[in-house]
Amino acid sequence: MTYDISTLAKLDTFAKRTAAALRGGEVLALEGPLGAGKTAFVQRLAKHLGVVEKITSPTYTLMHVHAAPHPRIHQMVHLDAYRLKSDAEFTGLGVADYLGKENAVVVIEWADKVARLLPKQTRRLIFSHRGKKRSVLFS
Repeated sequence: MTYDISTLAKLDTFAKRTAAALRGGEVLALEGPLGAGKTAFVQRLAKHLGVVEKITSPTYTLMHVHAAPHPRIHQMVHLDAYRLKSDAEFTGLGVADYLGKENAVVVIEWADKVARLLPKQTRRLIFSHRGKKRSVLFS
């Protein structure tokens, strides 16, 4: 299904609905060009999971683990695969410790770079923008 996220209010509503649907153990694979709204989505998703830390893209650190005082989700793991150079670099981060963990959600920006390493049940969110129109395809 495609969602209009052209305004911050619409993006926030989408993130709130996504957070409410999470049960734990999910992997969200975010794809799309620079400026399409991936990090902005993660920031709002984190807010709706109760994360109080400032959310920044882990472009250089590659992975951040955030505590989430949510009834079902206790950790939000945020990865940025943009700078990864190999599958070994991805697995070396210890991501496997969080994949499928029942009280965590893993959110990966630039997930198309590591898609072959992700669980089959991974949910894809494909962000796009044209001018001021922004949307996300959730599959």
